This record gives sequence, structure tokens and C-alpha cells, in this order.
Amino acid sequence: MKNWKTAIAAALLALTLTGAQAHAKPYKFFVPISEGLSMGSLSNMLKELAATAQTKTGIEIQVVDYTYEKGEDVMPRIVDMLKKKQIDFSFMFSQDFIKYAKSGETVAVPFFTITMFGKPYANMCVYTRKDDNLKTAQSLKGKVWGGTHTVATRYILYKNGIDQPMNKFFSKMVQINDSNTAAMLDALLENKIDAAVMASFQVGMVRANNKKYNALAEAQCVEYEHNWVFVHHKDLPKDLVAKIKKTFLNAHKDKDFAKFHFLMKAIQGNFVDIEAKDLKTTKEIVELAEDKGWFAEEKAFIGK
Repeated sequence: MKNWKTAIAAALLALTLTGAQAHAKPYKFFVPISEGLSMGSLSNMLKELAATAQTKTGIEIQVVDYTYEKGEDVMPRIVDMLKKKQIDFSFMFSQDFIKYAKSGETVAVPFFTITMFGKPYANMCVYTRKDDNLKTAQSLKGKVWGGTHTVATRYILYKNGIDQPMNKFFSKMVQINDSNTAAMLDALLENKIDAAVMASFQVGMVRANNKKYNALAEAQCVEYEHNWVFVHHKDLPKDLVAKIKKTFLNAHKDKDFAKFHFLMKAIQGNFVDIEAKDLKTTKEIVELAEDKGWFAEEKAFIGK
């Protein structure tokens, strides 16, 4: 889920920066992309958009590419680069932002977020084959699980009264790149795995384009992590911050940004202010994962 959403975030950020006030300093936007995704095409698109922004406003926006390896914690790198003033903007996954906020660091200031399908957070669901009739969390015991990131599955099981290590609850765990939704769904259809946990909006978009996935069932959906938290360096000029933020929050209804409205319509979302109440569930997940060792379990699985 994280990787797929990152590509949209990067594209929308570069597009909306075209409305910023001109400043002499070149501002750098850090774009971390997981290995396995096409960094080249995304980077080229962002650089073209940055060039357009410079022509229109006089502000120079430089895209800083970074491809991180599977399982790498990219948040410390973002914070370190902000501290060294090597970058000015980035975005964090919400669980990373909660960890960052708990650390007492102040260099990264929350800017805004984005809604998808009308919500500032994602719903995570269990996907199985309809014919298997696996409707409860308990019915998954002894089945074959597939994916990369395990924390969401642990959270769903926990909400259903199951607090057991993944490798004890499932008979087998198969590593599949869970940023590739179609590959995950195909693994279910091909009986390579029995269950997978994914964001419902991702699955919905893939299903809409291929009816074969209607043979899969969705169950045990829970509110999960908040969408990205866009951040800026704490020392940026206040007028620049205010103008860029205003540009973002109004972008979905600004005709000057009509060229990316199709992206907004595709995800049924727009940029909005961050509300503390919307981060409550993410905070709960992070605290549970730290207390119960879910993050360590996930890291160990990915590192195999």
C-alpha cells in the first residue's frame, strides 16, 4: 500500500507546487521510492513539472530521488536530511510520523495531508477466495498468508481477540511484494496463498478493471493508518509555507491545476488540514506494535 500511494503523492506534490510564490532559494522535495517501482519515469515526470513551476513562478524546485531497499526505515534519513538542510519538503508514512513525534524532534513540521475516497485514512481488509468461505479471523488459522508487511494483519487479528505470532497462527507465510496489488490478488486466485491483507481502495481500483477478481471475498475490514503526512523544514519562511499550503488546500477546485484534476478524481480525494483526531488509530497501532513486538516481527520476516 505504501509504495503505490507514494507515487501519487509525489506527482500531486510537484504539480501543486506550481502555485507557490517565487523565492530565490532552490527548494528541494525529497521523493523516497521503494525498490521495484519505476523511479526513472516518475523522476522524469516530476522534474518536468518542476521546470514548468520555475517558468511560471520563478521558484526553483529540485526533486531529490532516493530508492530505498525493502524493509529499510526511511524516516531517519528524511529527518537527518532536514536537519542538515539538504531538503525542504517531504512526506512521511503516518506510522513513521507518529514515531517521529514521540522522539521529541521538531525539525519536520506537519503541513497537510490528503484524503482518498473521502477519508484521511485507509481501511485494511482480509482478502480470500469466496469459495473458501473464510469469513472470520479465527477461520484463517492454519492457512497460508501472503504479503510483505505484517503489522496490519497482526492488528486485524488483535482486534478479533487473537494475539499470536504470525508464524504460529498461519501454517506458512509467503513473501509477495504487497505494493503490487494485482500480484497479490493473482496469488490468491492461483491458490499460492489463502489470505492477504490490503487496503480496500487499492483492491477496489484493481477489481474495477478486471472481473476475474470478483471471485475474491473481502472481510474483517478495519480503519487503519492515516494517509501521508506532508512535512516542511521548520525554518522555511512563514509566508512561503502559508502560500504553498493555501495552494494545496485549494488545488482541487483551482482551474489553473486542471491538468492534475484527473488524479484527484481517480482517488476521490484532495489535500486537507491534518486533524489530530484522525491520527488516533495510527497512534494506537504504533503503540501496540512497539509494545507487542509487531515491528520487530515484520522486520525479521522481510529480512529473510
